[in-house]
Amino acid sequence: MLAFATKSKGGKALKALPKDQLDIGRLPRQYVANVIYYVCGEEFDQWISKTIEARNKKLTEERDLLIEMDPEVARVFQASTSVSSKWHRFRHALPNLFCFLYDIAQKGVSAHLLKPSAKRRRTKQQIQTDKLRAAK
Repeated sequence: MLAFATKSKGGKALKALPKDQLDIGRLPRQYVANVIYYVCGEEFDQWISKTIEARNKKLTEERDLLIEMDPEVARVFQASTSVSSKWHRFRHALPNLFCFLYDIAQKGVSAHLLKPSAKRRRTKQQIQTDKLRAAK
């Protein structure tokens, strides 16, 4: 990230960080990323995306994570996942770098909690009363 900060916009992002290299090394990565993003903006965002894509591609080739799939099955799979709305990109949430970098999956749909069959977490007292009712 620091190499990007020195090259981008004449090093303005690096000027916003402490001058001592030891102090920069002690700063949390999230803070450094937030400062660079604040100064460089969309350019830093694109650099991060390219870096992540390159890393993922390298790992899939090194660890042989690719699978063979029928073209028809691959087309259906791509169509089904592109329709899904459970993936969100948190580009606006920069307090945590990991929220900024990765796609985060939402688990479940809150509408399922409204179903009569949905069970919520019960207290010990509620569990005991339910056991007594079931025993009667």
